[in-house]
This record gives sequence, structure tokens and C-alpha cells, in this order.
Amino acid sequence: MGAPTERIWPGMMQLPNAQKLDIDHFAERFPYNNLHRVLPRLPQQGIELLNKFLTFDPKRRITAERAVDHPYFDEKPYPASSHLMP
Repeated sequence: MGAPTERIWPGMMQLPNAQKLDIDHFAERFPYNNLHRVLPRLPQQGIELLNKFLTFDPKRRITAERAVDHPYFDEKPYPASSHLMP
């Protein structure tokens, strides 16, 4: 997911030990949001949902309650019924 920054996670630099991180070094090595290249077969809705789960800022991160209603779960192949799961 790249390096966190104040732009994508306001207040991040006020966290304990955040000043010790070399954010610029990580930003060069790990570009922000590279999921579509890492998971090329995942549909766009899947990338969007995964991005929402992996959002750095906990205030912006999706909850499990909201995630189950995400449009990704309406795409084919549909999720298997729970009775088919071990």
C-alpha cells in the first residue's frame, strides 16, 4: 500500500515513534496503491474493497458491517452459500 503520509492519513505524524520513520525512503521503494498491478485478475470492485480494508487511516477504513454490502459480493462468481463451507 505504499508509505503512509499526512495527506492520506491526517495526524499520522503525531503517532508515537512516527518521527523515527524514514517515510521518504519507503515512498521511493513502495509506490502508493499498487494493488491493481499485484492482483491483476481481481475485478475492479475487488480492488476497491481491498483498498477500503487496507486504508491507513482507521477513521476512513471500511467496517465489516459495511463491507458485506459492497458491490463486489454481487459480481460473478457469487460467494458460496455458508452451508457449503467446512
